[in-house]
Amino acid sequence: MARSSISPLGALIAEIRDERMRVVTGPPPADPSARSWRWPVSLALHAALIAVLVAPPLLKSDATPSAPAPTVTLAAAAPPLVRPAAPTTPRPPVKPLRVGGDIKKPTKLKHVDPVYPATAAAAKARGTVTLECVVSPQGRVTGVKVVSGVPLLDAAAVDAVRQWVFTPTLRHRVAVPVILTVAVQFGREDARTHPARIASEM
Repeated sequence: MARSSISPLGALIAEIRDERMRVVTGPPPADPSARSWRWPVSLALHAALIAVLVAPPLLKSDATPSAPAPTVTLAAAAPPLVRPAAPTTPRPPVKPLRVGGDIKKPTKLKHVDPVYPATAAAAKARGTVTLECVVSPQGRVTGVKVVSGVPLLDAAAVDAVRQWVFTPTLRHRVAVPVILTVAVQFGREDARTHPARIASEM
C-alpha cells in the first residue's frame, strides 16, 4: 500500500513503530551522545499519540455539556372570588291605612252570613254590631275588633266577618293593608227568615 494513501494518524503510528524498531534492533551508535536523544523522542511521540487518541473525546464531552433538566413549576390555582352576600334588610311592615280620602273602600268578593245564636234568639236579642276589621293586601280579613255591639251577638258577627274576602286595595299601584269598619244588624225578623242581615258597611 502506498504511504500517500495512509491517513496522517496511521503515518504517525508507522513512524513511531519504525523508530522503536530502529531504537531496539538498530546498531549502537558510535557516538554515545547520539543514543541519549532517541529515547526522549520516542517518549514524546508516544505522548503525542496518546494525546491524539484521548484528547478528542474529552474535548467533545466538554464542548457539549448536557443541558439542565427543565424545571416545571406548577402555579397554585387561585381560589375563586366569592363576593359576600349583601345583607338583606327586612322591610318594615306597612301599617294598615284607614279607608277614606285617596284610600278607596275595597269591594267585597265573598260574603258569609252570621249564624243567629240560639241563646240570642231565646233572649230575643237584637241590635247592630259594629266591627273594625283589617284587610290584608291580598284582600283577606286578618283582624277583627268589636267597636260596639250586643254581647250575645258579637261572637257570631266576628266569626262571619273573618270569612269575608275583598279586592286588594291599591295605593300608588301597590297593594296595601287597610282598616275597614262594618256593621252587622240583627233583628226579630232575622230569626224567622235569615240568621242575620247586613245593615250597612261604613
